[in-house]
Amino acid sequence: MADQTTVNLGSLLERARLGEAAAQYTLGKHYLAGRVIPRDPVRAQRWFTEAAAQEHTKAQYRLGCLLMRGAVDKPDPAAAAALLQRAAAAGHADAIARLAQFSRDGIGQPRDLERAAELYRSAASRGSAIGCYNLAYMYDNGVGLGVDPFKAVGWYQIAAEAGHCQAQLQLGRAYAHGRGVEQNAATAVYWYRCAAKAGYSKAQYNLALMIASGNGTGQNDREAASWFERAARQGYAKAQYTFGLLNRQGFGVGKNLDLAVHWFRRAALQNYGRAQYALGRALLLDENDDTFGEGQRLRAAAWLFIAAETGYERAVTAFRRLYRSLSEKDRQQVLMLARDLQSQIKDAT
Repeated sequence: MADQTTVNLGSLLERARLGEAAAQYTLGKHYLAGRVIPRDPVRAQRWFTEAAAQEHTKAQYRLGCLLMRGAVDKPDPAAAAALLQRAAAAGHADAIARLAQFSRDGIGQPRDLERAAELYRSAASRGSAIGCYNLAYMYDNGVGLGVDPFKAVGWYQIAAEAGHCQAQLQLGRAYAHGRGVEQNAATAVYWYRCAAKAGYSKAQYNLALMIASGNGTGQNDREAASWFERAARQGYAKAQYTFGLLNRQGFGVGKNLDLAVHWFRRAALQNYGRAQYALGRALLLDENDDTFGEGQRLRAAAWLFIAAETGYERAVTAFRRLYRSLSEKDRQQVLMLARDLQSQIKDAT
């Protein structure tokens, strides 16, 4: 099987070098995906450029998206728009949807929500899941269109059935809260699970919440913890905080204060106030440990100070109580530690 793959890639590369647009496009996709060959966005962009110059519509679209994001160099909205317009003129539905983003966000042109809605509708009517999702979002949030949760759900449904993860998440939320559709927890779980299996961290977190509470599905602490952990490992702060709580309390996982501190810190560095408070409290819980020192107490106070600055009321109360017990020298040290931690938070975000 590996030999056949090697032969196919060799043939593909040869055809691409000879100027075959379809081969150039396919090679670009392989370099971008990184499954068959090592991922290399620079080579991907080069091959998409070769194919796009021959009016290969899908290559024009892919190249436009790369230039829009700045995947290789700095974003180039003007060049991206030109490529997407060429692809859109050839009927590429997702290219039309991407052009709508330029109007919606005012990229290289005045913001025009009415034009954005028109383009998203055009893309959606041509089967673009991106167009369906964004049109649904505009109806859901009243962006350029009147708020209409029923129309929003209809478009979310179409996009979700096409495999659009964000649409699956939003459709799950609609069923969970009964917005634009009759409330149905089991259906919410179904759509959350679809997006969660595709690796979407917010859906993994929402699915974990449903499983943890037994809402719409069987209650299972271990399964819930597993989904919280998956979302946490992808960097989702709420999941990191929650998984930290599970480790601290021993729900669905073994009780482990060190792991709890690890996950609280990961979320705290994303400026999540609840995690900053939990981290400060967790550090103070070690006071009876032989290794506990005054430095750790001051670090705990620094985290409580930072959490209090986010407006989290429990942190405000806890910090005031701890602050009153500190000497003036320690108070100054806490403020210095807090400034250092805040700079780390700024760098992390």
